[in-house]
Amino acid sequence: LLIYYALPYCFDQHTTTLYVLLERLSQVYIAFSSMMLVSAFLKNITKVAIHELEEHHLVGILQFLRLLTFCLGAIIMVSLLLGNNPLRVIAGLGAAATVLMLVFKDSILGLVAGIQLSMNNMLKVGDWVTIQKLGIDGTVEEVSLTTVKVRNFDNTISTVPPYTLVSDSFQNWNAMFTKGYRRVKRALYMDIQSVRFVTEEEKETLRRKKLISKTDAEQPRITNLTLFRHFVVNTLREDKKISDEQWVLARQLAPTPTGLPLEIWFYSAETSFVRYEDFASDYMELFIASLSEFGLRHYQAPSSADFRFLAMGKGEHPARSI
Repeated sequence: LLIYYALPYCFDQHTTTLYVLLERLSQVYIAFSSMMLVSAFLKNITKVAIHELEEHHLVGILQFLRLLTFCLGAIIMVSLLLGNNPLRVIAGLGAAATVLMLVFKDSILGLVAGIQLSMNNMLKVGDWVTIQKLGIDGTVEEVSLTTVKVRNFDNTISTVPPYTLVSDSFQNWNAMFTKGYRRVKRALYMDIQSVRFVTEEEKETLRRKKLISKTDAEQPRITNLTLFRHFVVNTLREDKKISDEQWVLARQLAPTPTGLPLEIWFYSAETSFVRYEDFASDYMELFIASLSEFGLRHYQAPSSADFRFLAMGKGEHPARSI
């Protein structure tokens, strides 16, 4: 600034080549310094947004503003160096815009997609995302205008262009952690030949074991599969770690060559992956072990041990006896 304002006092004639050159260079330097000042300001805001405010979705917007600052700064510096109006330079670039868009198509798409991810808060650092098409399943570590870095559960790093996330579908598990419940949806395949009506003696035995309710025991004609479905639902509803505001059900699906699917559906308060899997497995193992109490059989394709047992002519399979 001092050099720029001191130049008129150093030259008698303001039309000399040296004067014009020094004046333009000083203007370019002022524009460059202003551009770097604005860029540093936006960079510091980005750090505050990440570390202090934890507003990771603002990173893409701030990066776009920094990029816009550099573009405008470059146009202004070129126009000052040439002694033209910046608007004329922008108008001149408009003619080459079509060629530039074709050359930098992928970069422009990534830039726009990065802004969409940031503006709509579709993704942020720390989210668990799954992209089945690309085989990505892990935690987001970095979100920028050009790349999204995901650390998979096998500790590998996957880099995805933002345009891929916007154009294709991906699964964000963050809402599950926010709500505090995670769905368990698993199926048991019943041997249809084991489904039958239960006798009064069987109902009384199940009632003494507290496996069925009094209402079910008083039903004149009821199947063992119906009793088992009611047992599953009642058992799940008694657990405080299972949401009573969400669906708790055991429903039949269409029969398959591998048996009649009985889908068990409930929402667990355990959202941590390890505790969730352990919690869900405990209940599924309980239901599988309880099938025999209702006279039901779980469908399973014959194994080599079954054929060997049949060949030996023995009665009960050793795996079925305790």
